[in-house]
Amino acid sequence: MESGILAETIVPRRISPINSYNSSVAARGKDSDRDPRDGDRMKYYDEEKMIENRKVFDAEVLSWKGVSSRPMMGCLCYFYNRKFIAFLVTNGIVVMKLFEKDQMVLREKFGGKSFEMAGQTGRMWVTPLKGPKDVRSVLPFVRKRYDEVRSAHSKT
Repeated sequence: MESGILAETIVPRRISPINSYNSSVAARGKDSDRDPRDGDRMKYYDEEKMIENRKVFDAEVLSWKGVSSRPMMGCLCYFYNRKFIAFLVTNGIVVMKLFEKDQMVLREKFGGKSFEMAGQTGRMWVTPLKGPKDVRSVLPFVRKRYDEVRSAHSKT
């Protein structure tokens, strides 16, 4: 050791798409507030309640070119390159920037409520998902958002 300074080695962690959050929940216990590896737990997304919906959603959406997912802002977010497409919350999904008519179709078919984060509600709408069948019904709207973002990206 030179001059009394310790060198710290940082080793990046690989994240598995389905089990990363779930395994960290199991490792630290259901009621724990913090995982030292992941920072704060996902406040708006419960993997245990959403595992079946997520499997169906991921199987489709992550097969689209350029789409990735990662935990962010307490939710499980999906991106095309660096543009938001949608995010999963416990028992629901928020599809970003839908046209008003598409938003109305989702509201009429599924109901839902405004998404609230830190006491603030915005224009984002949470579409409830009761099971994988509902996920399949919402996928065309997610695909519309993906196609919009992808075509806007290719024009630049």
